[in-house]
Amino acid sequence: MSKSRLFTIEFVSVDGEPTSTNLNISIPATATIDMPTTYDLVLLYSSYGVGGQGKASLFRWLRRQASAGAHLCGLDAGGLLLAEAGLLKGYKATGHWSTLASFKDELSSIFV
Repeated sequence: MSKSRLFTIEFVSVDGEPTSTNLNISIPATATIDMPTTYDLVLLYSSYGVGGQGKASLFRWLRRQASAGAHLCGLDAGGLLLAEAGLLKGYKATGHWSTLASFKDELSSIFV
């Protein structure tokens, strides 16, 4: 209804390369984590393919977004990545049922 732009959606990747879903659907990146952009809302959708240097870079980016005031939301295994990055301390969270065992195994020290 608005005649002006209310929001934009960007697909951010670690390296600027397209990412693929579990259904092999390619999603082209419109931004990278190296860009100085900060967001109001970050929807982190991930399965289990993040590792190595990409994971460390992603965690730095997520922490930067959080410190700038972004609302972070983990979808599928995204919540597990937020917890690994230390961004769920002091919060109650839930996740996809398939990630609950990983939460308990990898992050048992933060569960009460």
